[in-house]
Amino acid sequence: MFLSASTVTEEYQYDIEYSSSESREDLEPVVAVQLVQQHRDQTSGLVCLAFDIIFAPFKVMTYECRPYLSVVVSLLLGSTPPDRLLS
Repeated sequence: MFLSASTVTEEYQYDIEYSSSESREDLEPVVAVQLVQQHRDQTSGLVCLAFDIIFAPFKVMTYECRPYLSVVVSLLLGSTPPDRLLS
């Protein structure tokens, strides 16, 4: 039996990872992240994501934070019986 992926679904989850609860309290209201574009190169499979990150503080701040991204991939698999592979 041969399995083939007929449908691939990718979901991207992204946010900001804060170094402390204090930095989260101060930065969460003034930082916004939005995925504005995604593109998959059909030849290489490479995915390019473009984000808008808006930082609009009301006071001077010095904190460390990092963006993070996770990908959830779902495959819809189909099967081909062995006798159909040879024909």
